[in-house]
This record gives sequence, structure tokens and C-alpha cells, in this order.
Amino acid sequence: MDFERWLLIAGQAMDAAGAVSIVVGAILALGLALARVRTAPPAEVFATFRKDFGRALLLGMEFLVGGDIIVTITTKPGISEVLSLGILVLIRTLLTFTVSLELGRMPGGKPLETSSERKP
Repeated sequence: MDFERWLLIAGQAMDAAGAVSIVVGAILALGLALARVRTAPPAEVFATFRKDFGRALLLGMEFLVGGDIIVTITTKPGISEVLSLGILVLIRTLLTFTVSLELGRMPGGKPLETSSERKP
């Protein structure tokens, strides 16, 4: 088996890992939320579920972007494939940025400053 074939398999494995991360993360987040329903207020359960699912979604999107890049570069891409990859990466990057903000963090992990933390 040649190197390009191995890279293609690696890219497809990363795509699969991304999808699995999202699905398993959603199931785990839902399970944890259901376990907390009786002991915590609904707003707290929902907020925790959003954070848990958001983290799984971010991890899955990182795998998907990596998989798309590997698959595209191993198939001797033309201009249309490169443009498609660029659009996909741009969309997923914007989604990652948006989900990170929803989780209260800047992309890269730095917490957002809240209005009560700001100094006059």
C-alpha cells in the first residue's frame, strides 16, 4: 500500500473520529443532564448540558477539519477541491468561534471577561 493510500485512510479515520466525538459527546452530555435533573435546578442542568455538548461539538469539528485537509491534499486537488476545502474550513472555523463564545471562552481556551470582572 502506498503512502497516499495511508494518508487517505488517516483522513477518513479522522472524519469518523469527528462524527463519533459529536455523537458520543451528545449522548454523554444528555446522560449527565438526565442524572442531574432531580438534584439541580433546570436552568443549571440546561447550562451544564450546553457546555458539555459544546465541548464535544468543538472536539468533533477539530477532527473533521483535520480529516478534510488530509483527504483533500492526498487526492491531488484541483482548484475546485481547494476552494471547497477553503469554504468548509471557513464555515467550521466560524462555527468553532461561535460555539466557543457560547461556552464563555475565546477560541484557544481563554475565558471571556464578564462585566463584573472588568475594572473601572
